[in-house]
Amino acid sequence: MSGFGWALLAGLWLGMAACTSSGDPGAGGTGDMTGEGQTGGGLEVDDEDIIAALECAAPSEANFIVHGTLPLPRGLWRPDSDNRSPFALVGSDNRTIVTQCDVVSLYPNPADGVAVVEISAMVQQPLPPPAGTALIFPVAWMPFKEGEMAFDADLRAMLGTAGSLRLVTHDVFGHTYEADLFEEVVSNAMQAPKTRSGQMVHGYRTHEVLLPKAVVSGAEGTMPHMMGVHSYVTVYHKQGFFSLDLHIHNGMDGLDKSSTDDDALQEIYFDQLDLVLPSGWSASTLHDSPSQGLPNLQSDGTHLPLIDSLSDGTLHVMPSQSRLVRRLVVYRDQDRDAALSSLGQETLAFCLPGLTPNGNQRWSWWNRGTARYLGQTRALPDLSFLGLNNLRGQLESEYALRCSQVASGSAGNYPLKSPALGWAQPWGVSYGGMSGGDEINIFDGLRTAATASQKGYALALLAARCYFDRQPTSLFDADGEPTSVEDILLPTGTDERYANGTFYIQPSSSSDPFGFNEAPTFQTTAVQAAGRTPAYEETLTSWMPIDIQHYIRFTRNLKILAWLGNDALAKDQLLAAAEIFRLGFHEHTNSSSGYVQGTGLRSRMDYVADFPGQGVDFQRSEGWGTDTAVCAYALGDSSTRSRLYPWFEIIAETIEAGQSTCSGNIMATYIGKTLNGQAYIRMVGHSSYADNALQGMRNSVFQGRDPELAERLANMIVKNAYAQISPGFWDPETDQPYGYVGVGPVGMARDYCNDIPDWARSTYSKTSYYSSLAYAYEYSGDSIFLFRASQMLGGGDLLTLLQEQGEYQLELSAGMLAMLQAGM
Repeated sequence: MSGFGWALLAGLWLGMAACTSSGDPGAGGTGDMTGEGQTGGGLEVDDEDIIAALECAAPSEANFIVHGTLPLPRGLWRPDSDNRSPFALVGSDNRTIVTQCDVVSLYPNPADGVAVVEISAMVQQPLPPPAGTALIFPVAWMPFKEGEMAFDADLRAMLGTAGSLRLVTHDVFGHTYEADLFEEVVSNAMQAPKTRSGQMVHGYRTHEVLLPKAVVSGAEGTMPHMMGVHSYVTVYHKQGFFSLDLHIHNGMDGLDKSSTDDDALQEIYFDQLDLVLPSGWSASTLHDSPSQGLPNLQSDGTHLPLIDSLSDGTLHVMPSQSRLVRRLVVYRDQDRDAALSSLGQETLAFCLPGLTPNGNQRWSWWNRGTARYLGQTRALPDLSFLGLNNLRGQLESEYALRCSQVASGSAGNYPLKSPALGWAQPWGVSYGGMSGGDEINIFDGLRTAATASQKGYALALLAARCYFDRQPTSLFDADGEPTSVEDILLPTGTDERYANGTFYIQPSSSSDPFGFNEAPTFQTTAVQAAGRTPAYEETLTSWMPIDIQHYIRFTRNLKILAWLGNDALAKDQLLAAAEIFRLGFHEHTNSSSGYVQGTGLRSRMDYVADFPGQGVDFQRSEGWGTDTAVCAYALGDSSTRSRLYPWFEIIAETIEAGQSTCSGNIMATYIGKTLNGQAYIRMVGHSSYADNALQGMRNSVFQGRDPELAERLANMIVKNAYAQISPGFWDPETDQPYGYVGVGPVGMARDYCNDIPDWARSTYSKTSYYSSLAYAYEYSGDSIFLFRASQMLGGGDLLTLLQEQGEYQLELSAGMLAMLQAGM
């Protein structure tokens, strides 16, 4: 290593040593076989080169491409100015294994480079250990120039041939619709990797629309199109198979008035949906289901019905804006075992906590110097006190149970109570605003990361699939890009622009710039007249999308998949979810006459202009929506960041202007059924979700880019926490926060400050506020926040009290738990 490289790393080690905890929580716990049987064959590695480690349960295949994500210190790697791969894995012969590095997320300031990277490497095991044995790969900082990827010749020929990868369906009149899924890449001679690129893995993202093979007019004519399809094709070094992830939707936005290919549609009916492959190629799905059919050979290739026809002659239905996800591998017979191993997440690795051979903290999610997990970028807690084998077993059992349910289409216990409904099997309950704390997690994926559990990751894949089945909120343009508020802005005649219509999770039926109200319905009429509507349609359409107040239930699995697996589909859908939120929460008016949507950002801006310093309506819905946008920003490219950054600035400034100058409280929300609608209220749980969003904005949007605004956000969090533990908001008899309090009369001529009337207080709340108190303590250094947290648990040593809670509220208290474990 060069002298410069060592000087940089030495500084990083010194900087992190002072702020990280010691000891190894033992993330794996399934063995300690350090790359046994693996050969590197590259450069010899010194102990001082080792900076991290990845763990992978040994797959069933001897040779495989391992991949895992790793957080980096600030300023270490900027691929725009350094095209070398910065890391190598280390084999059992203590020599390097060539790697590829792909960007997962970025630091807020572009000059600080990559925050999280995905490392991929070809592992060869002359003496492979038993499947499931923990393989630990040391990671060395040894930058090198990557070579070229070696494509399997037959695979390259197949993918490089137009029409080799198609989706086909038929409508009620028998008309054929199809899409060549790889057409865009074929036309560019396969030179345009979009999601991963390097020596080991090429990832391609495309979007196509199923168009009529022959356009027919008249009463029994064709629709403008059927489904849109995002395809994610991942090709591996020297491997004769590829991964194919499909996001299939009925959510075209209709904004291109020069073409019908993007026309917005209401429900569409179809007979079945086939993936068509050339003869000699097969495909398998990650999660089989009863709606899937058996492959069959036809004149144009092998047809795999992703959704098979219904035996009673009725047609399938995709409601407007609905979507589904299918994950597959495509292979030849001789590559089947390797393909299925990859599909089953057997090659996924996880970074480990603990020490390097030199005694430094490994770069990992548990190291406070490299903790870039989720938008909040918090170090994860050590979960060894819960028993890692126990946690791993829980994840494996839950995955096996839910996998069996989806495979059979059977109903089960919560949260997967519903049986299969045609192609769908929705997760949760049909009401999109279900009360209760289930899956309302500030930090998620903790157990999967701590146990290096491939089954835990696969469970997130399965749950995400089932959530997509019940989330009809897709909205995309013809290129497959998510529709944003910028796409519906029109000039007002002044310097401002207005958003053409109102929007809340879905478009308002009374203002429809997309054209859903004008979509053709003649095929629906024909299906209904022929009695061919499916038996499951009424039940499926009764499922409401997860609303913004509970948005985290939909987004939580996507976040796990993005940060622990660099999953391209999940990353794109987090951006899409963020844009859905922004369509209803933006700084613009909603008409040329100045109408302002009451649930939007503009209404908050207007409110704080009239009533500055008396609170603002920023609570769970705004918190979870903003958190989703923070994730999209952290994971996003420069175009995404330039679009979202000014919006984040407006949110931060609006909250700052609204925060009570008397108590420090932020939340002032009108809920008619609470306190008989006599006062604006603050709710302790909702406030914690708002704090979570502020923490995300500070750490993933502004820190290092606008330090002054980042500091102001930290001050907002501290003041909000002081409010929660102050008289009026805190019940002195129970040493608990009140669940909710009135903060001022409706109309808000003044706020109550701390002089809150007795009638405007609820009973106390055993609360989820621990992480907010942790943020406030870190920013202020005031131990009153730790004292109050201890009181909430009955008093005593706070770390002991939190650990005695076991798994209860683990995903809500993790921020406090990790901080205390680090000795702060």
